[in-house]
Amino acid sequence: MATLATIRAALVTRLETAIGSPLRVSPTVPEMWVFPAAVIAYLGPVEGPYATLGGNAYDDFGITFAVQASDLPNAQEALDAYMSHSGASSLQVAIEGGPTLGGAVDFAQLASWEEPGQLVEGDAAVHAARAHVHVWHT
Repeated sequence: MATLATIRAALVTRLETAIGSPLRVSPTVPEMWVFPAAVIAYLGPVEGPYATLGGNAYDDFGITFAVQASDLPNAQEALDAYMSHSGASSLQVAIEGGPTLGGAVDFAQLASWEEPGQLVEGDAAVHAARAHVHVWHT
């Protein structure tokens, strides 16, 4: 079975490959944020009838996208690009373009987005939204 660290690393690689610069992707919360940023966290198992089957695991990972919030209209536009169903910065396009995350998992899919809002990180206020990505792995 793939470890959580392996899955986080595979998600980092997928986002860096599919979305690329200037997005900075981290498998853990960084000590110092550089925006725009995406941080990957394990949120727990997916609940429901398909949560486990024959020793496989179905897990929920959160990917928090954060941009500077000094200008809220521009911050929202920046987040819109990641939350969109299409385009070069779309998380959905990135995941659908490589759903096995380079062979690390059986499949990954974008499940949902939480409402964007302000996130306070240190002394900085940032605009952020978290995506839920479900990952099925053995």
